[in-house]
Amino acid sequence: MPTAVELHRRGRGATNAGRFASARTLLTAALDQADDPDTRVAVQLTLAHVETETGSTARGLTLCEQAVATPGTSPRTTGLAHGQLGLVLMRSGTVDRALTELTLALDHLAGDDRETGRVLLNRGTVHLVRGDGEAALRDFGAAAASLDADDDAVLRAQAQHNEGYASLLQGDLVAALRLMDAARPVLAPLSTVSRAVGDQDRAEVLTAAGMVLEAELALTDAVRAFGARRARQHQGEAELALARLLLAESPRRARTVARRAARRLARRGSTGWALRADAVA
Repeated sequence: MPTAVELHRRGRGATNAGRFASARTLLTAALDQADDPDTRVAVQLTLAHVETETGSTARGLTLCEQAVATPGTSPRTTGLAHGQLGLVLMRSGTVDRALTELTLALDHLAGDDRETGRVLLNRGTVHLVRGDGEAALRDFGAAAASLDADDDAVLRAQAQHNEGYASLLQGDLVAALRLMDAARPVLAPLSTVSRAVGDQDRAEVLTAAGMVLEAELALTDAVRAFGARRARQHQGEAELALARLLLAESPRRARTVARRAARRLARRGSTGWALRADAVA
């Protein structure tokens, strides 16, 4: 019988490939077998990500809170737990607390370039949600520097893509497209969800550049792709972006899409995002 560590490894692989149903089965089995605090917390954190993406933000938060409260874990594991809690809070729209948790994670992960880079990527994304492009650029630049040392091509590409989004907030559309297009060959082949995330962010740049039809097509494709993979949080956020895009030209359709997004996000417990969708409706 595979060990908890092996089941967790397989579960992470399925998660990264967007095969969330298979991931949940593997991770649940790993959790049943885990007999030491670090392994148990590691499994809980990956399962929290799966639950947040496909099932329930509330369930994801519960798993992360349990992980943070687990005694006897190493400093690195504690840092990972705070980092994952911050990520789930970010996904739920609770950005102020997310910022606190991600900063706590960095305090525990000193010396671990790869995980520090991951947390900086997520904290930079929180800054983006808060509209602070300057702070986001700082974190993404620091993430890229940390990940250069670790030689992780995928995470570096994520940092590059997110720098592009921060450039969008700063009004530099040329840099935004250049950075996103440079990251796309690495990120798009990873999974349907990864490709759709890139398309959604790129659509926002196209919208800002006045290329509304191209942006609408990209967002519509992203909504379908997220739906096919049951990535409901991403799907709701993409619907919200599409509703915003449609406001000027098709307000009735925009209201329909925004209401659908609000219902989807509210069912997941993503209150902050649901309120944004309600505002558009």
